[in-house]
Amino acid sequence: WAAEMTDSTGIKSWRTNSRVVHATAVPVNGVPHRFLRQSVAMPVFAHEPSVARDPTSGNYVMFFTTNFGEVPGSQCGPPCTCGHNGTSCLSCPNPLQCPVKPAAPLSTRMAYAPTPEGPWSTPVLVSASTKGDTNLACAIRANQSMVCLGRPGLGVLTAPNWDNVSSYSWHRVNYGQGEDPMVWLDHRNGTEVLHAVTHGGGWGDPFGFHYFSTDGGLSWHGTGTKAYISEVELVGGGSLVLSRRERPHVVRAKNGTLLGLTNAVTEGWPCTTSAGVVPDRPPCAGPPPPGTLPKCGPGSNGTIVWCPVDYSHTLLQLFASD
Repeated sequence: WAAEMTDSTGIKSWRTNSRVVHATAVPVNGVPHRFLRQSVAMPVFAHEPSVARDPTSGNYVMFFTTNFGEVPGSQCGPPCTCGHNGTSCLSCPNPLQCPVKPAAPLSTRMAYAPTPEGPWSTPVLVSASTKGDTNLACAIRANQSMVCLGRPGLGVLTAPNWDNVSSYSWHRVNYGQGEDPMVWLDHRNGTEVLHAVTHGGGWGDPFGFHYFSTDGGLSWHGTGTKAYISEVELVGGGSLVLSRRERPHVVRAKNGTLLGLTNAVTEGWPCTTSAGVVPDRPPCAGPPPPGTLPKCGPGSNGTIVWCPVDYSHTLLQLFASD
């Protein structure tokens, strides 16, 4: 499941155009991991999906950011219809230019389905002490209890039953740095180990951290070593220096073996936040070299969000094998 921007726009337009889609990876013309959209799971506005599976019932449980139940467009404005091949027009508002004042809160809701294709239950609100997005990501145990991470400022959420939101409880636990956590369970010698990976770097210098807990999420530990960085090597040669690399998700086999890491990424430079407003400048002679901030081309459109080419996609990086 991934957030997809409608109307051929890019990530700059997430607060107006994001929806959640279900995609599967099937071999296409010899490419083994080509993801193809199968259906729309949650319409605009829906963002940041994180799905856990109940190992007992088999249900798929989605936590996502949405304005479900609010007036359409209340989270920022109506969808921008000006996009081309995945890049928003410069006129599309970025998250700092929302015309709706005050905007509806970026609430987290939970929905579940018996199959990846649905049908999904009516989304229910997950309460939190914030009007912003929680980045909630969860792992479900065989007894249907649940442990989740939100943004570091929110901490850990636990529940004796995932399907009863009234049993959800937040705990102020400092688990580390970053945002966009992903959580998974592992069992070593009869001991439950919780793992988490987060997006730790800012725009223009993205990287991630890994943390673990052996006491059910009450305390977390990490080495401080970067779990991933902005540069990736490509199958067939060459490399990419990414301007953004967020929403880390570990891909696991049915037996729990770790296979790789997916991220939402942007390749175009610049795609960053600037210290101040960047003015428009004469057009660049060519695409700016990766890793550099050009002194030409479009500016930041009156804000500090400087991302004129905001095409984004999901990148899969396989883990090295022995």
